[in-house]
Amino acid sequence: MGENFMQENSRPMAARVGALSATALLAVSGTFIAGPAMAGTTDPETPPVTTPAAEPTTPAAEPTTPAADPTTPAAPTPSASPTATPVATPVLEIATDSVIILGQSLKGTASGATALNVSWGGADPVIVPVAADGSFTLTAPTEVGMTTLSMNATNGTTSSEYSTYRFEVLAENQLPSPAFTSPGYVENSMSTIAGTGTPGATVNLTVIPDTDELYRPVGDPIMVPVAEDGTWSHTLSEPLSYGRHYAEAFQTQEGKEDSPSSGRSLSVAPPAPVFTTLPDATVVPINQLPAYITGTGMPGAEIEVIIDYDRQLDAIGDDPEAELSVFEGNVDENGNWAVSTEGLTVGSHEVMAIQAVNDVSSRVGRSNFIITEAAAADPADPADPANTTTPGGIITVTGGTGTGTGTTAGSNLAETGAQNVGLLAGGGAALLAAGAAALVLAKRRRTVSDS
Repeated sequence: MGENFMQENSRPMAARVGALSATALLAVSGTFIAGPAMAGTTDPETPPVTTPAAEPTTPAAEPTTPAADPTTPAAPTPSASPTATPVATPVLEIATDSVIILGQSLKGTASGATALNVSWGGADPVIVPVAADGSFTLTAPTEVGMTTLSMNATNGTTSSEYSTYRFEVLAENQLPSPAFTSPGYVENSMSTIAGTGTPGATVNLTVIPDTDELYRPVGDPIMVPVAEDGTWSHTLSEPLSYGRHYAEAFQTQEGKEDSPSSGRSLSVAPPAPVFTTLPDATVVPINQLPAYITGTGMPGAEIEVIIDYDRQLDAIGDDPEAELSVFEGNVDENGNWAVSTEGLTVGSHEVMAIQAVNDVSSRVGRSNFIITEAAAADPADPADPANTTTPGGIITVTGGTGTGTGTTAGSNLAETGAQNVGLLAGGGAALLAAGAAALVLAKRRRTVSDS
């Protein structure tokens, strides 16, 4: 196979996108209205009313409380501020992910509530009354299958938060769907598929390569008995290879109605790329820096490498026209890859690499290394690395099929507009979301959030 090159590809950064979530709260407050005057005030021009003396020797009685000025309005009696009655979030007596029967009654409580807003399977909510003691009863749906229940409680002035449940609805005497316990993402290969079911039942299992989740397995299923402890497991005659696969299963048992089917997507990923030069924790003088950062991967895999990703982002800032540079190509037929170290400066650096096979990407391989000031060379020792001048500007991967605007052997890399961040003249980014193999290398752009 002829010589090809791992290419550098500059990528525009999308505008920052913010995400804001908010929770609406209902506030109820009371109002106190003060009158213009308070009862009991007297008119200064109105003399006090006295009681006549019974005997000349009897002293006059104390003046009575003066009458209120008839022109002064009586002050209103303050009333207590109304207080909203708290409403508890509705709770069912049955746990989420339970199996329920068609039309089954489900009981629960929501103290302080007079009604519920209830939605089955995302349908428009209906109102269900709540008894004075806070108890309520719901009726399960009349269709078999998986469904969700979402509800909140209210008393006319205050509403609770929503509670959500997930159920499998079955007909009378019907088996529940089997469950899968095998992970949906593994490295290298998958040889065993396992799960749980009904003791004594038989799981009918089918596994196929799957690139479209709408496609369903066909053909004869593998019959797997469910043990008395409710577990089942099957070892495949050929382990699943790199890529996406789909498993589907249902249960059968004499005297019972077959269960609904359940499915699981299975992704088999290559391992993270390995660094063979400048591995993690390397400290190297700048005049002994290798010409290339090299590593190994799966022959033919797509690969993407970035140097000092965080530093690049800081340099780009909010500029939507700024660019990230990307090294992307393919691991050669011998399992090797390389990127040039030209342009790296004294200081700490981080390199990240990721590879993908059949659109399933690996974890991110990382290496943090430090470049120090030049080491003194021994002129008498021609083999001293400090006497070696490292070539730069070429990124050679034999057997690769790099994409983008390429370089030729011995030429310099294209300028990227990011020279001020102390980079090689480029880098690339490929970050995974928590264990998922979502990235297809050389086909995705990274956005930066405003939030």
